[in-house]
Amino acid sequence: MKTQLPLLPGETALPSAPNVMLDDGTNCIPQHYLSYHHTKDSVEDIVAEISYDPSYLLFVDEDNGGIFIQVGIIGVDNYLSRQSQESLKIVYGRRWRVEPQLPSSEIIQTAFLALMKAREHEVRELIKYKEKTR
Repeated sequence: MKTQLPLLPGETALPSAPNVMLDDGTNCIPQHYLSYHHTKDSVEDIVAEISYDPSYLLFVDEDNGGIFIQVGIIGVDNYLSRQSQESLKIVYGRRWRVEPQLPSSEIIQTAFLALMKAREHEVRELIKYKEKTR
């Protein structure tokens, strides 16, 4: 019996969509034969399966502009000395919009980009240039 890869939340196979057998014997439906109807819940389900550094949290929410992914970073304030801070705090990155028709693979790519840009922002804040005195 061949294994069929399950569809992700928010995915529906189009009528007459082909089943393709992969090299390992698993069957799947190519993503261009899928229809996408994502909701906040389906995006949350997909994002919940992404793992990264535990200090970088992925949140999914919805506002008047629609569904979005947002990174929350747990850490110290980079603009204050570590000694002056009693506890860690959480800061939030920008909102990355997710259209309901976006393929699931692009939701994963959006989460990746959100994490990458949040990490890049943190690195930029930590780089210091010490000018030589002449």
